[in-house]
Amino acid sequence: MDRDLKRQKLAWMATEDSEYPYEAYFELKKYIIRVNDFPAEAFYSLISDGKVLDEFDDWPSDWLRPE
Repeated sequence: MDRDLKRQKLAWMATEDSEYPYEAYFELKKYIIRVNDFPAEAFYSLISDGKVLDEFDDWPSDWLRPE
């Protein structure tokens, strides 16, 4: 990934898809979060343009999830 998106202040929006529960836009690009098969895989995947950019277990502190 070109920049560390996990250090950006992102406000995520809820979707109605339980496998892909969040989406956000940053610099005109759409990002989605996928919930994976934990614990066999990382809990989350960060996806854009159909490609997995990162996988992680802990939600970044600079990201805001909807309530």
